[in-house]
Amino acid sequence: MGAQSELRTCGAREPLTEGLSECSGGRGELSLKIGTADYLLFDGACGVCAAFARWASRQDRRGRVILLPYQEIPAEALAPLGLTPQHCARRLYIITRRGRILGGVFGLNAFFFQLFPWRLLVCLIYAMPPLLLLEMAIYALVARHRHRLSRWLGLSACRPT
Repeated sequence: MGAQSELRTCGAREPLTEGLSECSGGRGELSLKIGTADYLLFDGACGVCAAFARWASRQDRRGRVILLPYQEIPAEALAPLGLTPQHCARRLYIITRRGRILGGVFGLNAFFFQLFPWRLLVCLIYAMPPLLLLEMAIYALVARHRHRLSRWLGLSACRPT
């Protein structure tokens, strides 16, 4: 609850954010409205992921991206996008307002590209392919061991998938 209150998320404690709608059934699950906003889906049960989402929310002062734990989105809302909860448990995803889906390091870069001065770093990474390969390797390593990193950093540890 603490992590969610610092993010631009929806729930009983806040009015629904533009671009989101509550699913029928009254369980507090959300559906995505493609075309109204960019979404960043992350693992809300992972300490490292939730800490990144809190940091990212502070960086995105203009609110360009709605950050949501994938656990708040029903599988039925992910399916038309070609995503499953299992996909989202392995890496973060950006869903653009145009419906483009970028996962892992490419989703991360799509988020950072929207923010100055991070945009410059993303341009440099794409201009120098060895940097992109290094970033991909580091992302894969962190994603694979995020449950251990969470424990080591004293964050709520997620379970390995």
